[in-house]
Amino acid sequence: MGSAEQQGGLRRRDFLRGTAALAATIPLRGAVGASIISLLAACGKEVEPLDKSAEVVAQIKEFAIQIEGVKTSLADLKTKINDGAKAMSQETVAEPLRKAVEGLRIQVFSVNLADNSEIIKNGLKTLKNATERRETLGHDTRFTPAEQQTLAAGWQGRINAITAATDHLERTSTRLVELQLSLQTTEDYIVELIELEQFPFGRAHSGDIKQEVGKTTESLGNDLRAASVDIDNLIKQF
Repeated sequence: MGSAEQQGGLRRRDFLRGTAALAATIPLRGAVGASIISLLAACGKEVEPLDKSAEVVAQIKEFAIQIEGVKTSLADLKTKINDGAKAMSQETVAEPLRKAVEGLRIQVFSVNLADNSEIIKNGLKTLKNATERRETLGHDTRFTPAEQQTLAAGWQGRINAITAATDHLERTSTRLVELQLSLQTTEDYIVELIELEQFPFGRAHSGDIKQEVGKTTESLGNDLRAASVDIDNLIKQF
């Protein structure tokens, strides 16, 4: 039979569900509609859309789809980094090397979450809505205390997952910013080497420039291989 509290919770829940169903069939304008609203409020339950949970779940699903898109973009970027590292390792001329670095930097920029942060904003918005849903259902008098606890725990699991995903997106963004800045600095340095190479009396020093381009290529290759490993780990951690 259950305790008196459980029986009371069930009766209250059935009453509120029946009242909500009735409210849905009656225009809320006028005395009858106002009375129903007042009755629901008096029972400790604010009138809210019955599909609110479905709305938040839809936001979570959309956020998950966006994350899958980020993972795909990162996988494509990793491939381009690996291909670029192989191509640049054979390059000894400054200008072609600069163009290759520029192209790769643009690829990183296109994925960079810091410059395209709508997904992070959406994650934070989804987190806020899910948190509000947990609080609402955790105190929803339509349900027994045990049911409230079950619903609150279920939403807390979703909140934990959203929080972890949003935090990881921010870490991913930070790593992409670091890579982008590193490529920009390398490109700027190569531009300076090109300018030195164009110096009218610089033929005697052309060997020094070529040697420096070789060192830059080697250093760049190491950086790109490390970036490839980092991106692979970032993908796996989603």
